[in-house]
Amino acid sequence: MIENLIQTSLSTFLSMMKIFLVMLAAGVLLRKKVLTPEHIRGLTAATVDVFLPCLTFYSITTTFKPGEFPIWWIIPLCTGAMMLTGIGLGMLFFSRELPEKRNMPPLAGIHNGAYLVLPLGAVLFPDQFNTFSLYVLLYILGQTPIIWSIGKYMLTAEVGDRFRLKDIFNPPMVATLIALIMVFSGLRDLLLPTGNSTVSSIPGSLIDVVFSTIKLLGDATVPLALFILGGILGSISFRFNDIKRDVMKVSVIKFILLPLSTILILYATGLNANYPLLATFFIIQSAAPPAIVILMQINKYGGDEQKVGSVLFVTYLICLVAMPVWLSVWQLLNAG
Repeated sequence: MIENLIQTSLSTFLSMMKIFLVMLAAGVLLRKKVLTPEHIRGLTAATVDVFLPCLTFYSITTTFKPGEFPIWWIIPLCTGAMMLTGIGLGMLFFSRELPEKRNMPPLAGIHNGAYLVLPLGAVLFPDQFNTFSLYVLLYILGQTPIIWSIGKYMLTAEVGDRFRLKDIFNPPMVATLIALIMVFSGLRDLLLPTGNSTVSSIPGSLIDVVFSTIKLLGDATVPLALFILGGILGSISFRFNDIKRDVMKVSVIKFILLPLSTILILYATGLNANYPLLATFFIIQSAAPPAIVILMQINKYGGDEQKVGSVLFVTYLICLVAMPVWLSVWQLLNAG
């Protein structure tokens, strides 16, 4: 029992360290002036406008098959509930400091549902990684609308700015909507008759070339996003005394209240009995740190990059301990 707990914690920690090394490399290059903030802004614009939409579109159109997973809708529904709960608790915790600190609640609710979770899944569940990847995709379906609507508004709008409906029609959101329309209208099955990532059943067809190109661009998203995060953090002047209260509030929500609530709900619903991997997936998501895309949004659309980046950086350090601990607690509870 103890050996399994140690192995789970160690595997989780080592997986996260690989991600931190990519971020560290970018931060060092920027500190040494090999890279400049202009380089990071250019990479951010390309990732938000091109690479991320390609990844989202390709993943949905080639992987999402509602008929093969009848309860697929539970995952995006739970995603929305988890994120809105985190943001809502953030609004409560920062209620006396709103609207000046409107950019803090999203840090408590919008978490790294893919870029960090996918590598962890590959290490922790190699034999079930295809299923785990599908869970991540469905999680993103519920996450994307909130990130690029409520999240973008709270993080990037100036105090006093009104929410505009047109603000949610950005490249990642549009790519998601188009992909979902293709899936549910049947157009996806018409274009991709083989139903797999080789795309068309006609070798060398135009459809094959187009989707292969989209995949090629989308594959660059995860390493670029990690590199961008490291570069942005590398340009930040950390003043911990200025953010320690904000870090404490965000961390209590992110690393205590949400994971604890998730465990209680999983036990109450009995989901673990029939879908153990899905239950563990929700534990991982509940303890994940804030999303990388938060800083990408601020870098592209404006906002307090220094403060948000500082809080985000500290929460990633806390996550190195928090996520392995919660996974070990979950494993211990189920072993009992």
